[in-house]
Amino acid sequence: MAFSVTTSQMMNTQALGLTDFLRYHALVRVFNGNISLWLHILRNTSREDSEDARFLRWLQQRCADEPNLLQKIRDRVDESGLWPPERRRAAEQVPGHGRDPENG
Repeated sequence: MAFSVTTSQMMNTQALGLTDFLRYHALVRVFNGNISLWLHILRNTSREDSEDARFLRWLQQRCADEPNLLQKIRDRVDESGLWPPERRRAAEQVPGHGRDPENG
């Protein structure tokens, strides 16, 4: 019996991958890695049963089991290039930040 993957199944898998990719970015860039805050907002907007909430509860458990996971996620988000790394963005927003004041 051969295994057959339909175009629809492939597109659903790709969409799920893209959705998770964007969720990680939103978690790091919008919520500063605060899973509880995002869940709180979902609860207060009657979306506690959404796919986002399910993803966040799963990730929250993973982070409890693997304490360094959130830092690994932050590093991967920085490496992805979708947004500039957080450290560089902060330096770019403050004129003169990170420069020697005497040497410009």
